[in-house]
Amino acid sequence: MKKKAEPEISKEENEDEYGYRTNEPRIPDIALKILAVVIAFIIWYYAMATDSTTFTRTFVAVPVDIINETGFSVISGYDNTVDITVQGKKSEINKLTNEDIAAYADLGSVDTAGRHTVSINVSMPGNVSLTGKSADSISVYMDNTVTKTVPVTVVVVNYMIDNGYELGSPTPNIGEIKVEGPDGVLDKIVSAQVSLKLGHITNSVTVTDTLTPVDAEGNNVTNPYIRMLTTEVEVTVPVYITRNVPLQVGFKYGYFNDETVKITISPRSLLVRGDPKTINSFNQIIITTLDEKKIVTDNISEAIVLPEGVINVYGYETATIGIEHIGTDTKEIVIEKFNVINPENLSYELLDEFITVKVRGPSSSLPYISDVSVRASVDLSGYSNVSGTSSVAVNIEITGLYKTWVYEVGEYKTSVRIN
Repeated sequence: MKKKAEPEISKEENEDEYGYRTNEPRIPDIALKILAVVIAFIIWYYAMATDSTTFTRTFVAVPVDIINETGFSVISGYDNTVDITVQGKKSEINKLTNEDIAAYADLGSVDTAGRHTVSINVSMPGNVSLTGKSADSISVYMDNTVTKTVPVTVVVVNYMIDNGYELGSPTPNIGEIKVEGPDGVLDKIVSAQVSLKLGHITNSVTVTDTLTPVDAEGNNVTNPYIRMLTTEVEVTVPVYITRNVPLQVGFKYGYFNDETVKITISPRSLLVRGDPKTINSFNQIIITTLDEKKIVTDNISEAIVLPEGVINVYGYETATIGIEHIGTDTKEIVIEKFNVINPENLSYELLDEFITVKVRGPSSSLPYISDVSVRASVDLSGYSNVSGTSSVAVNIEITGLYKTWVYEVGEYKTSVRIN
């Protein structure tokens, strides 16, 4: 009976980088794990030994905040800085920035105006400690807090405008504001100024911008304890264009036209100035509409009224209108018959036996116009509460073929007794 062979120690066949198989034994996984733990422990031990060492760092130019609840204002001493040195674990200190270190001076003990020396206090995270600072105190000058009213001024520092256009005077929506702060600082402030950067503008604009306190030379007056009760202002900046615009008149009925009248106006045109959008919207100015039936003279004076926002450069207030009739004439016609409109059946009596009506029309047509061509009407509507003699308007109407060219001139009335 053959003796059973002893099992051989297992060997794994491994391929080397050239593809050949090797019979070398593989390092057990447990050995690799033990080695990793040992290396990790060494790294941890080194880190702990290094971080346990006290580390020092200086934070440069930390601002010193002013805590002021005194009722006084700070004129100087509000812009101090201090270098702060701290110590602690390196890992903790490396996390810090200047914003984590707070330096401040509390003015709570100050009870008079003038210069005072105030201690600098430091606040920082609890895991580091203060070892030094470049200054223990700051000098602060205090003054009484006052209120002053100053005018609002506007300066235009940057703009571009086309040829023929003109920039007008900027107008703020408020004329003055109140400023509060240290008495000595407010003495320097002469106005609250807004500086406008308009760029390229072609029409009037309204902009809102920030106010800045300035001195007599226009320099900004800076102090953190200055408080403007109004910080913004709305400014309207007009843009003008100037044009010479002719004056014209209109006609109510159309009896006046180029064939029947020659109209002259003095002045013939106006030099006007205004917003480009407004000025460019019209090419003439109609100063009045003539009522041909009421024109009883050849010269009329009319007030010149311009559209809102348009400036009359030379200040003409009135224009004289001359009327020269062409090919027409006037004729007087006696009217003895009246058509009475009496819807309320009033008892009345016409006291005038006739009226004389003037009509105007083509000279060639007037010989054919008589009282038959003219209708006169008296309207008593609305006279029910009237008693006695009244002057009532007479409405004149041209009838027949010539009513298109012939019309009455003037206004007419007749006396009526209402019983």
